[in-house]
Amino acid sequence: MAVSEPEEARVAGVFSRAGLLGKVFSAADQPGAVDIYVHYIRRRAGRGIIRTVHGAGYQLEDLLWIRPTPTG
Repeated sequence: MAVSEPEEARVAGVFSRAGLLGKVFSAADQPGAVDIYVHYIRRRAGRGIIRTVHGAGYQLEDLLWIRPTPTG
């Protein structure tokens, strides 16, 4: 079953924990696996590369400039 991300989250480059778990990790991995790998990446590449968006998920530093465009 594919995990669907809200349109706003995809456009803004925010990846939810559930979305990452469903698309990147195997079915045997626990939800905490995402947090562990985010920690590893931050430790190796620097803390500023991944931003935690509280209540939404994670955002990559290079994607921070992408913002949803207003419709209408």
